[in-house]
Amino acid sequence: MKKLPLLFALLISASTAFTQSDYSFEVDHTGDISLGVALGGGGLVGVPLRYNFGPTSAIELGAFYRPVLYVDKFENLITSGSVMFVFGPQLSLGRTFKEHKRKMNSNGLFLKGGHSFGLYSESLAALGWVLEGFREANPNRSFIFELGAGLSFRHWVDDPFLPLPDGVANTTFLIYWKVHWNWYLGK
Repeated sequence: MKKLPLLFALLISASTAFTQSDYSFEVDHTGDISLGVALGGGGLVGVPLRYNFGPTSAIELGAFYRPVLYVDKFENLITSGSVMFVFGPQLSLGRTFKEHKRKMNSNGLFLKGGHSFGLYSESLAALGWVLEGFREANPNRSFIFELGAGLSFRHWVDDPFLPLPDGVANTTFLIYWKVHWNWYLGK
């Protein structure tokens, strides 16, 4: 058991040795607006719009479609949907460069808050890790992955017109995730 911290330290030092390189390239989208397509992020699919304050900070507003399927008390399948608007900042904490892939990754944190409108209104709050990757050949495109934890607040649980089972909680824990393809449009 005493060897476990030593093994952990060895793995950390080995991983940083592979990421350190003289290779780098600059991507600065300060003042740029970007538009993307995303899976997850408060819904099934969505369209995020971002504004970059600088190379390390951005703010995002997205609209996400949330389909709803449920069986009512008469065993009829009911379909519905809502749109969730999600808003929040992103802060980059550091960049790593991968020379063999000609790629730069930016790691950071995000904070999200959102509210859905429709038959099932719901709010969410989430905090987590974000990875944004740029390729040297296409610096005006990026791939973003977000993973975090949060809370979901349901506003429809006490609605007398919605026949839901007993014991449905108003607040639940959630795993927030988003896969996002992003294109920078310029200033």
